[in-house]
Parts: sequence; C-alpha cells; structure tokens
Amino acid sequence: MARFLIGWELGASPDLLLDAADLAYGLVARGHDVRLAVADPVALATVFDLRLAGSILPAPVPPLRPDLVMKPPKEGGIGDKLAVQGFASPAVLSGLALAWRNLLQAIEPAAVVALGAPVLALAARGRVGLLVAGSVDALPPGEVGGLPRIHANMAPAVPERQMLENANLVLERLGGAPLATPGALLLGDH
Repeated sequence: MARFLIGWELGASPDLLLDAADLAYGLVARGHDVRLAVADPVALATVFDLRLAGSILPAPVPPLRPDLVMKPPKEGGIGDKLAVQGFASPAVLSGLALAWRNLLQAIEPAAVVALGAPVLALAARGRVGLLVAGSVDALPPGEVGGLPRIHANMAPAVPERQMLENANLVLERLGGAPLATPGALLLGDH
C-alpha cells in the first residue's frame, strides 16, 4: 500500500474534479491511501462522497487581495493565472511552497498528482514522484519553452522570466534543481 496526494489550487473544472475522483477511488479500491489537498473543499462536496471525507485537507492558497477580489485581472494566458497564484512575488511563492512542503512532510506521500496545482508541483519537484495534470490550455507540450497565451494581443501581467526567476529562487531554498524555461513550471519531473 502506498500513500498518494492529489492536490489542486487553481480551481478545477467539473470534468477535472470527476477525473480526480475516479483516480482517488481507483487508488483506494487497490488498497492505497489517498489524501486530497484542495483550495476549495466545498467544491468537493459536489463530487466526492463520504468515503474520502476524512482525507480532505485545505491546500495553501495565496492571501486574498481586495483589489483582485473587487476587480479580477483579465487573463490572457496561464502565466496570468500563475502570477495571481503567487509566482509574481518571491515572498508569497516562497511562503506557499514552504506550506506545501510542510504538508508533504506531514503526509509523506510516495507520489503527488498536481492537478492545476503549480505551487504544489514546485514544492514536490525532486522530492517525490510527481505527475502534473490539468486542462489542455494549462499544460504546454514539453518542447514549448514559454507559457501558453490565450489572447496573444494581451501583455502578460508579469514577465515570464520574472516568474521563472522567482520559482528558481524558491527551488534553490528548497534544495531543488533550477528550471530552464517558463514552460517547465507546468511540467512534472519526467
């Protein structure tokens, strides 16, 4: 029996939640221990039944910013989501990654499934088996160096290189290897 952590941060579509439920139930049916760490535990009530109720944990999320609540920024691509998720600030990203790392140390999973969970993926990278999953607009092909833009005419909220530098600073603090491209922020270990 192995322990798995399935986590998500960015808000998942109903289809992705159903996929996560299928994965969790399949692992449990095979005798594995599954923990779920989610930004919005209430959303799980629509998908998961009580079999996993004791396995649901709150995920670290960035602090609420009133300016973003009152007027959310327009998103021209996944990079803009990452910026709001904490990648725009080395201090916020570091705090979130350390919170995820503490959760990983407490749970001790054999593997992590980061489902729309880029900070979890950053914290788990090189520490445990890591599978990054999500929607097609959030996961570029491995050979793509940049972050996908949905609206090419919109400038990114934060330059991709700055977010990569912030991520590499956090990885250095966590003892991980640096990433070469912004697109690598969305990929698993292999």
